[in-house]
This record gives sequence, structure tokens and C-alpha cells, in this order.
Amino acid sequence: MSVQQLKALFTSQPFPTYGTGGERGTGLGLMLCREFVEHNRGIIDVESDPERGTTFTIQLSKGDIDMNEPAIAN
Repeated sequence: MSVQQLKALFTSQPFPTYGTGGERGTGLGLMLCREFVEHNRGIIDVESDPERGTTFTIQLSKGDIDMNEPAIAN
């Protein structure tokens, strides 16, 4: 992914995407993943190398979540 694409990944609007095989997408799945992770007090991160591909990492807590406590904003 280009630097511009990485900067736009976690914005509030989905955007057209293309897979490694040229598949066309909307980016909606990534937006849903981000919302799920943030709602559960987790972290989602991305690393990309244009020559090798892109890796997404999701970290979720194993502990109990107090739903009255605000989520951590990234």
C-alpha cells in the first residue's frame, strides 16, 4: 500500500480498494473490524511493504470489560 492509502485506511469513510489479485472492494470490512476492535477496547494496527504485502494486527484484552468505562480512542 502507498503512504496515502495507509493514512486513509482508518478514516470514517470506506474507500475503493483492490486486492493482490485485482479484486475490487469498498473498504467496508476494514471499517467494521476497526469499530468492533475499538468497541472492545482493542488495538488494530497495519504495516505494509509494497513489495511483500500488508499485515493487519488486532489485539484484544482477555480481561472483563466495564461497558460504563469509555473506550480508548486511537
